Amino acid sequence: MNADEPATGNVERIVATVWSELLDRSVADTTQSIFQLNATSLLATACAGRLRELLGVQVSTALFFEHPVIADFAAVIAAGPDGKRAARRAAILIRALSPADRPA
Repeated sequence: MNADEPATGNVERIVATVWSELLDRSVADTTQSIFQLNATSLLATACAGRLRELLGVQVSTALFFEHPVIADFAAVIAAGPDGKRAARRAAILIRALSPADRPA
């Protein structure tokens, strides 16, 4: 994926949307590290809580440091033990977003 491509995959799109909310800016390039986007460990903790709420997955703050690139992080969630549930919930959330609210 290049910098102009939008997030692909529903889990990846939800992760990018949560980071967009937390950083108060669009996060369309999911090949960037969250730290390149000026995320902090405090924001990573907030993101983990939001993902638990939205996708039903337990995410440790350490996972953000192990996989700081948004696309990689989302792939780890999708491949994890709760990946199928996360993918189902992400698909529902993406469908529920109005076109104006959908990530680019």
